[in-house]
Amino acid sequence: MPNRHRLYAGDMGLSNPGPQMDVLRQADLLIVLGARLSDITTQGYTFPRLVRPDQTLVHIHADSAAIGTHFAVDLAIASAPRALFETIGHPLHRGLDRSGWIAALAEQRDAVAAVRTFSVSDGVPFELVVDRVGRCLTRDAIVTVDAGAFGAPVYRVMPFQPPQRLLAPVSGAMGFGIPAAVAASLRDPGRMVVCFVGDGGLLMTGSELAVALERKLPLKVIVSENNAYASIRIHQERDYPGRTVGTSFCNPDLDMIGRAYGFKVHRIRRESEIDGRAHFERLRRLHEDSHRADVRDRRVEEGVLRDAVHIPTHGDSLRATSIVFFTRHLALRAVGRASGAVLRHGAAYCTRSGPPSMRLSLSFGPLVTFMRVSPTKRPKKTVYVPGEKFGSSENS
Repeated sequence: MPNRHRLYAGDMGLSNPGPQMDVLRQADLLIVLGARLSDITTQGYTFPRLVRPDQTLVHIHADSAAIGTHFAVDLAIASAPRALFETIGHPLHRGLDRSGWIAALAEQRDAVAAVRTFSVSDGVPFELVVDRVGRCLTRDAIVTVDAGAFGAPVYRVMPFQPPQRLLAPVSGAMGFGIPAAVAASLRDPGRMVVCFVGDGGLLMTGSELAVALERKLPLKVIVSENNAYASIRIHQERDYPGRTVGTSFCNPDLDMIGRAYGFKVHRIRRESEIDGRAHFERLRRLHEDSHRADVRDRRVEEGVLRDAVHIPTHGDSLRATSIVFFTRHLALRAVGRASGAVLRHGAAYCTRSGPPSMRLSLSFGPLVTFMRVSPTKRPKKTVYVPGEKFGSSENS
């Protein structure tokens, strides 16, 4: 649904403002289409009210197990939403005049989506970067977002519209952004693909850029560098002031990493450079040029131009000490476009706790197995299950 449509009320993020929630609670009917009423979607299970909502609740989901898990529904329909509405068709009667309430929702939506300004001296407000990139997206662009506090402005500020598509990790696992961008570009190489990733996520799965190098994929990767696992650090500073543990790290030279994968790298360190350089406008221009490339002929190797940008960002969730742009552009022969669809979901990411040494492994799955081999004994398997103590078994 176009995010500028008059009936678009916004997305359910990690913590929607109180005034917006007050207007949403005036609804007398909630129709949930294909979404799970989970923690983030329901604002920590506060909207609608548990267990019996104040509104009439209609839940439509292809998986019947997702219906009625936390909230009592008045009408449960196990069906794919698109198939259901194609069968029902358009309503026969026009509803009541709700123009006043719709206008109030639009006012709150615009207030939430407004780009905020910050006075910083040690980095770049990442929200301004997201806003500028959003203006330069092509009409069918694909945006991928890694997990982390840096990604919140993407859900809130960028005005998505079909056939643009947003790909983000519902589970909150770090390391999603770059592999998702590579997969999207492989699936649809004629579309602009822009990836937002933090420095932590880049270090986890940035090696997937080797596939982009091999396949000559025209990716644009924007790295927010703040030398921290900011989502986790925010909770540490809130609950244990001055006692942060395992949430700061030292980065290698990200410029050299980008160049190693065949990208041309640019770094932005100050807010003035956002408008002072033409990096953002080049995103669109380079991609439009790449539409003259025949990426279907993988044997053609000549005529490749690679481009990239790096921007420093501040250590908290809103600013970055450095931001890096990795962009790649092909200039070979003509390529066709493909259409798609977009349905914007909330900012569905979360933090993951646990021993610092386990953080990388835990981000890829709930179970990690270690092998310990002794010269005189059988191999033992040690299994770490989140929330449980370490244990070992004799199973090899």
